[in-house]
Amino acid sequence: MGGKFEDVNFKSTSNLAVVSIGLYEHVGNSYRRLPSSSSNLLMFLAHLPDIQRLEIQSYFLKHLAIGLVPRKLPQPCLVLNYLSLWISFNDLDEVLTAVCILKSSHALQELEILLGENWNCPIIQLRLVKLNGILGTKRELEFIRFLLLSSPALERMTVKPASVDYAWEIVKTLLLFRRALVQAEILYVDP
Repeated sequence: MGGKFEDVNFKSTSNLAVVSIGLYEHVGNSYRRLPSSSSNLLMFLAHLPDIQRLEIQSYFLKHLAIGLVPRKLPQPCLVLNYLSLWISFNDLDEVLTAVCILKSSHALQELEILLGENWNCPIIQLRLVKLNGILGTKRELEFIRFLLLSSPALERMTVKPASVDYAWEIVKTLLLFRRALVQAEILYVDP
């Protein structure tokens, strides 16, 4: 599902297992009308207890970041095993929302990040990570480090920079991360 909308509310969807959703218009400050104790993220996931595959595209992560985002979800995503996120690492609200989802997804096995400090929670079953469009910013590299250090079952991480301009610095950083992590294979893909 994708389009221009102000709110999304799933009802009678307790058996829904796959959701792919995108918001095609930037979420501006005019959308910040929630009471201080409310959260778009909590309202969105409240009716999706059996979600197994979730794709959050375009500006929808920004929409989910509106309101109070908890450190972890009160009801974890117990069967979510695939997560795809379009994220801007320059937007702290989006990063914190993504971290909240990750901390609450104990069955997560595959994570895909598409790019347009309190991250010490293990992601027990995460096995594969694909990162495309990396610029090598400090937040991106901290996020990669978080994934490497927090994912004991991680088998492979594939990193593809946005362009060759950023490649060398990213490779050097990945080599440093690799020394701290023995079990995962880190693949670098030329842009």
